[in-house]
Amino acid sequence: MSAKPKKKLVSLGISYLPVPQLIQNAQHYVTSMTGNTNFPTPNPALSDITTAVNLLESDYEKSLTRVKGSVATMHTDERALKILVKALAAYVEGIANADAAQTSEIIASAGMNEKKPLVRKPKTFTAIPGTIKGTVILNIKAVLRSAYMYEMTTDSTGATGWTTIYMGTKTKFTATALTSNTHYYFRYMVSTKGVQGNWSAVIQALTL
Repeated sequence: MSAKPKKKLVSLGISYLPVPQLIQNAQHYVTSMTGNTNFPTPNPALSDITTAVNLLESDYEKSLTRVKGSVATMHTDERALKILVKALAAYVEGIANADAAQTSEIIASAGMNEKKPLVRKPKTFTAIPGTIKGTVILNIKAVLRSAYMYEMTTDSTGATGWTTIYMGTKTKFTATALTSNTHYYFRYMVSTKGVQGNWSAVIQALTL
């Protein structure tokens, strides 16, 4: 049976950091992990990180003088420090993966940020004035095996005047024959397997 792959848990965000911020972050990791019982044998060694930080700090000061070759040297040592820091993050991830109950605490104790899970935002309910005068294009996220009802009113309070303008299985619908330069208010309801849901929040559109 193959081993379960380790999760990517640490978010460093160092790829595009300016050198001073990279130095500061690396120093913070070293300080946080020094004497930390969660990390008995840091790999790479914290002393190696410190040496690389000190070298890059010196390079950065020299680069400000614009001495020939100083900027290129700084970038070389910048890349070297990033490699070490990424390796240190992988070490932290290995320990965090081994203790699911304390994952967040372990990562935080290293001075690092936990990678947030990717959440795909659902498509919002939209009402966009069409390019043709007196039209509004309505759209919502599709729900499997469902039907949709759109209603419309010109009452800004949403209390009265609701008229059904569409019932069917399409999520996109264009309301037509509307009065130009007028605010219209829209809402929708989803029915899944014959069970009606609640009305959505009301949104508005100003026709052309």
